Amino acid sequence: MPSLRHEVTTAIAATLASVLLQHVDHTLRLPPAHRPERRAFRQFQLPEYFADEVVSFGDPPELWLVIETQLQVDADKPAAWMNYAACCFSKYRCRGIILVIALTQAVETWANGSIEAIRDYPFRPKVIGPNSFPKYFDEPTTREHPGLGVLCALIHGPDDEAQAHYETTIEAIGASYGAGILDETMTVLYTDAVFAMASQAWRTMMEDRMQNGPYLSETFNKRYFSGVDDGLKQGIEQGLKQGIEQGIEQGIEQGIEQGIEQGIQSMRDSITAILNARGFEISVNHQLKLSACRDMATLRTWLVSAATANSVDAVFEH
Repeated sequence: MPSLRHEVTTAIAATLASVLLQHVDHTLRLPPAHRPERRAFRQFQLPEYFADEVVSFGDPPELWLVIETQLQVDADKPAAWMNYAACCFSKYRCRGIILVIALTQAVETWANGSIEAIRDYPFRPKVIGPNSFPKYFDEPTTREHPGLGVLCALIHGPDDEAQAHYETTIEAIGASYGAGILDETMTVLYTDAVFAMASQAWRTMMEDRMQNGPYLSETFNKRYFSGVDDGLKQGIEQGLKQGIEQGIEQGIEQGIEQGIEQGIQSMRDSITAILNARGFEISVNHQLKLSACRDMATLRTWLVSAATANSVDAVFEH
């Protein structure tokens, strides 16, 4: 099963296909990009392999980009890449570029030399990896394309020079979410990817800022903590309405109690949703511990940990 690192890397590459192609070959003149439905490139299926992602340029296609994310050396892959390129010409009579995203230096070195055994054949994939991809982009570029910042994290991991710019990437993700450019699912995936690739010291620093902030209050807090505020607001409004009919004091008291209860349940639901989205299985004991907790400070700590911890046990150890 593909890893989260593989899937997020591939998704970002497809979204930023034009930007990445210009990065590896600035001489290219690209028409508008289009991500076709899978049936449009059925011929790209080989007996053992499926292309990770495909993007076409122009309508009808003038160029195809086949994206392959590689976490390890695979001696059979070069043959598949050559077949993908041949399929582009056979089916659409246009050029096919194979873009290999290598997530380690060893894989990048291998991919760059992977076709040398085939004499007098000019085919070469385009390869990006730790040796060739920037450790960071300038702030305006990152804010315009936060996926580039996430890609830096996915390729370079806890490298000190790269990691110094991860906070800018998190802020850019938050701004894009707040502006409606990134949806909730991609916001969570992008954020999780950066946290997963950073060092423990960096994660601890960011967790502290998020808990004691407010940090990115209009974006991060909207995503993770809005349930508490909404619950309190709804409860107080309901309490005021009841107060008119049953007595203002009694109504407000009941409304606040209901609001707190709704806020607590919203926090529990958010913790469960984040862990499920990250592919973690929540045991019965963890579910019971979550259901029994009514302390908002503890729930907030668990909520941040749910987005960053390496295991469910690590979430609930505090």
